[in-house]
Amino acid sequence: MVIQDELSLGLGLLEPALLKARFSVERRIHGVEAEDAHADLLVVLGGSLTTPEAEQSVFLTRVRNLLERRLADARPVLGICLGAQLLSLAGGGRIPRNRAGPLLGIAPVVPTAEGRMDSLFRGPLQRLDVVHWHEDVFELPPRSVRLASSRACANEAFRLGNAWGLLFHLQADFEQFNRWLQLAAATGKTGGRTVEEIRSYDLWRLRAVQRRNEQALDRLLGEVVRTLKANELPDGPTPA
Repeated sequence: MVIQDELSLGLGLLEPALLKARFSVERRIHGVEAEDAHADLLVVLGGSLTTPEAEQSVFLTRVRNLLERRLADARPVLGICLGAQLLSLAGGGRIPRNRAGPLLGIAPVVPTAEGRMDSLFRGPLQRLDVVHWHEDVFELPPRSVRLASSRACANEAFRLGNAWGLLFHLQADFEQFNRWLQLAAATGKTGGRTVEEIRSYDLWRLRAVQRRNEQALDRLLGEVVRTLKANELPDGPTPA
């Protein structure tokens, strides 16, 4: 089950990775249903709301409540950008503003010692070059493990049980990022760089690293599948 706050913030590379892992993909645009608590995997994508707006949003309050239920039941979750921030809140963390201001562009994230043991980075991979587009960050919730950092943000990714939170957009492909640059041009929130500069220097980098990002998604979803199989009973999945 994929929860999207906005149509423009879609699945990108994540959709073929989900299908490859043999998930069926269902979407809810700005909506949450009770049965989402029992989905094999819940994916919560990003959105344009900042922290004060998110705290006042009825929809995002429902998403946060859903994430709290998923964490309590140890059911797999992948939160991306705003989804990761809500996952942090659900786990007892906070969402502060990024002191460096808005961040937009391609930049590397580097795994921590714990991150190198996680499926996201496991193997010879020493970093991921990924899309960043955010104003807020997240604090690590209690009992979580920091998986990655960057020069701009100490907390780029965490794992809390069977839930992963990614501040960066690992799912963003060339076409999606190009659309986001058009949206950013309209808002003027480009992290101190011009859209033309980002398009000239960052878009080609994303095309060059796309295969590596696809492999990272495959590894993460493989871990989810292994977790689901480990929790299966002969007559079906473990009940909540």
